[in-house]
Amino acid sequence: MIRKSAPPFIIFIAVLTIFSCAEKKPQGPPAELTSAISEAEALFAKVSGKYALTDQQAAPYRENIGRARQLMETGDYEKALAMAKTAQLEITLAWARRTNEELAGYNPPPTLTYYYRQNMLKSEEARKAGDLDGAIRFAAEAQDQASHAIEVQAGCIEVAREELRKIKGELEYMYRPAHEMELLYWEALDELPMKDCSRVQPKVDRLWAYINKAKAQTITQKREFTVTATPEFVRQYGDPIMYEKITPNGYLETRVNRVPVGFPVIFLNSMMFSRQKTFYYVEDPRAGVKGWMAERYLWPERAALRSSLAQ
Repeated sequence: MIRKSAPPFIIFIAVLTIFSCAEKKPQGPPAELTSAISEAEALFAKVSGKYALTDQQAAPYRENIGRARQLMETGDYEKALAMAKTAQLEITLAWARRTNEELAGYNPPPTLTYYYRQNMLKSEEARKAGDLDGAIRFAAEAQDQASHAIEVQAGCIEVAREELRKIKGELEYMYRPAHEMELLYWEALDELPMKDCSRVQPKVDRLWAYINKAKAQTITQKREFTVTATPEFVRQYGDPIMYEKITPNGYLETRVNRVPVGFPVIFLNSMMFSRQKTFYYVEDPRAGVKGWMAERYLWPERAALRSSLAQ
């Protein structure tokens, strides 16, 4: 008996049904995975551009991002995603720690590191609970808090630097300022490189208090110095000299006048060149000549005190 073959359209429908029922394979890794890998790599590039990470600091990230790529190639997308997020967490933690190390250079008070420490603890707890997204979020917040604290401390130091610049100007126009004020100024200036605002700012505040008090107590007086020098000096070098300028190295240059010992000169302002050197810009009332003179010819007591403290 001869069996008739099925009509072509029936065969077509059967084949179509078989293919439609077959399990469809994914065409590639899910967008969430590729995005997680890209985000981790971009963050690593950003952090590496700002901080020089050691091999030890970068190793956890590199290990996890490498594993994520291997798992993605083999099609194990779920584990690959976990490795990608772990890599992102590791680089975020490294970023937070390096930022905190930078912050430590400003000697911050505990209040400025509190939120960094709290968020790092929360990140650790979230990781232990298997919440990688939460761990990443808390680590990022810790980094942000440390970065903000740096801005606060750096801003405070810059304000103190500007305040000290103004204070120096005030002191340089004060006639015979108290030696304690000068010492405090130099101490505050020496504190700036240490970036410790808690040490600088109190000195700045005390200096302003000194200055305001001195201004309030100042009465009208002659702002004069009497030129002085030993007889031996005058015999050997002549009368003290007024100069046109002060060199960047702290020397007086270009003679403009000589003032006899015992004659007065009018104080105009000073230059606090260093702890050891202060120069005075004065006017010789005999002819109205103005110039710079060394402290030892105008205020020998202060020059001797300055010299004794430098030894």
